[in-house]
Amino acid sequence: IEVHHIRKLADIKLHRCKERPEWMVKMSARKRKTLVVCRQCHEKIQYGRYDGETLKRFDYWKAK
Repeated sequence: IEVHHIRKLADIKLHRCKERPEWMVKMSARKRKTLVVCRQCHEKIQYGRYDGETLKRFDYWKAK
């Protein structure tokens, strides 16, 4: 796993697109500057190719 980190929460609140990606919505809702994701998802987030499907799965957020 890896941790995606942003400089400040205002960076995701002032996003220019009409609809924010799912990872931005999750970070805003949690009021956290970090999000723990797998390596593949982290690379997709970094390069703007993340589709949000992993974060929508129910079992992703379920405590193990």
